[in-house]
Amino acid sequence: MRRARAPIGLWLVAASALLPSVAFPQLVVEDSIYDCTIIASTDEFPEGFGGIAPSINASGRVVFTAALEGFTREIRTGVGDTDAMDRPITLPVVRSGSSKDPDAFFSAFERPIMNDGGEIVWKGNEHPTGGPPRLGIYRKRFSEPFFAAPDALFLNQLTDPKSPYVAFQIYPTLNSGLRFLFRATRDDGVRGLFRGTVDGASLVAQDNAGGIQGIDPRHVIHPGQQPWYAFTASLEGGSESGLFIDGSLAQSVDFSEGGFGGLSIAGSAIPVVSYVQSVVGPTSTTWQLRTATLLGSTVYVDSGVDEPDLATIPPESSLNSFGEVVFGGASGDPLLFADGDVLRRVICHDQFDIFGAIGFFNYDLSPRAINNDGEIAFLGQTGFIVIDTGEFETFIVRATPLQHPRPVSCTGLADGTPCDDDDPLTVAFCAAQECVADPVPEPAAGLLQAVAVAVLAGMLRTARGRRGRRDPTRSGPTAPLHA
Repeated sequence: MRRARAPIGLWLVAASALLPSVAFPQLVVEDSIYDCTIIASTDEFPEGFGGIAPSINASGRVVFTAALEGFTREIRTGVGDTDAMDRPITLPVVRSGSSKDPDAFFSAFERPIMNDGGEIVWKGNEHPTGGPPRLGIYRKRFSEPFFAAPDALFLNQLTDPKSPYVAFQIYPTLNSGLRFLFRATRDDGVRGLFRGTVDGASLVAQDNAGGIQGIDPRHVIHPGQQPWYAFTASLEGGSESGLFIDGSLAQSVDFSEGGFGGLSIAGSAIPVVSYVQSVVGPTSTTWQLRTATLLGSTVYVDSGVDEPDLATIPPESSLNSFGEVVFGGASGDPLLFADGDVLRRVICHDQFDIFGAIGFFNYDLSPRAINNDGEIAFLGQTGFIVIDTGEFETFIVRATPLQHPRPVSCTGLADGTPCDDDDPLTVAFCAAQECVADPVPEPAAGLLQAVAVAVLAGMLRTARGRRGRRDPTRSGPTAPLHA
């Protein structure tokens, strides 16, 4: 196995955009072994998970949607704990279903997302009590009792006459700073993206304004404390698609030449977005996995040059603050990991013993599928059929990397080497033989830092060093009520 090159901090990813273009070496997929934990499966939930991909937070807690009998659904979370019979333990957060079910708080809800503090948000229709359905955005901490009502954060006007929102589109996103990003239509006819806190929200991007013709459904907000966000939109005139980072146009492409998909956002000094860009050529369509800042973009994987072993364009990507991306997984393709320097296939250790199958033939990822420890949450299907339903056996899985733990000591290591500062919320690098958290300067300072790093670090795919992960035996994710 070749020696892995160092994963580059996102400030270095940003700096790479300032460097001259070069021909990078071809990347070939290598296997990488992960310790895989079953969070939930169709053994416990024969009706499955509604095809909704799970997400993971900094402590390894996974949130997912489980289908029960009929039209009943539950938002649940787990960390991989098991009972005396070795069955996975998960906690119900809220239920949707018939109004005759006393535990069904909602008639329906959409995909939930959880922050690093264990708070979960979703768009839902609360059951009416003598009036119209209470359509809105709701929040609840996973450790609150199942019977406790969630907080109604943003409601439509039918429910709250004082609300400025007529309708909500698609699901909201939430970060650790309790900042929300959601798509809605206001009572004055304005339709667009709104960003806010529990105290209210303001418009950050509008359809048919500011050079934007229409904002695409996908939007993401930084998972940590930062207010940064990203979205794609068709540009005025309708012939181009644009990638926007924190409200500014970062990149555009003619629809006839390709498009954007699979957005995810992270960053410490400055916002960085991962995405998959289709590239339309004269004889075929290829794709590139990229990261981008407002300074420019960097190609991680190019299917026209590299050998990613994927038959289709990856529908999703998920980025963490070390610049590591997980992607792929559709239509029988493998799940892949990339950091701009390596390309690895995610392989579960003891796959057959754990899952009763030699592999998964289909995966689903969310934009928040990888945390700063490199742990990956995914929905995977085997080729076996659940007899009661006739559907494929499905698992919600957390995969923890076994290779190359991040060092806790920086003695003898070069500055910039990723290290473990024992805080899952931060990214840390060696500096003067000490492991220190990556600073979060003001945007202008971040730009100066990126320029300085570009001068000192050299080319993105030539930096070498020790790769890393936190020790997978740490106690955090095994505590039943750990966030």
